[in-house]
Amino acid sequence: VAAVSGTSPDGVSGKPDLLKPNAEELSELAAAAGFATASTADELEADPEAAAAAAAAVVRSGVGAVLATLGSKGAVLVTADGAWLATHPPV
Repeated sequence: VAAVSGTSPDGVSGKPDLLKPNAEELSELAAAAGFATASTADELEADPEAAAAAAAAVVRSGVGAVLATLGSKGAVLVTADGAWLATHPPV
């Protein structure tokens, strides 16, 4: 797992197998990966499909998988093979 803070302008260095960003970090990573429609953290937390698209851009940059946490919306796991949403029961 790689730390996200201080992401270089050309994306994540070292091409880790797994990144576990929160929505704010995912927004920064997607922008660094050249994702044209990078959303704000609030938009990504509210829309798991947008978060999956942003995470897919990071995966295309060479990261093995992205497991992005989305607060109350759960988490998305994105690999080169697909994307999955995990939610939790209401608390």
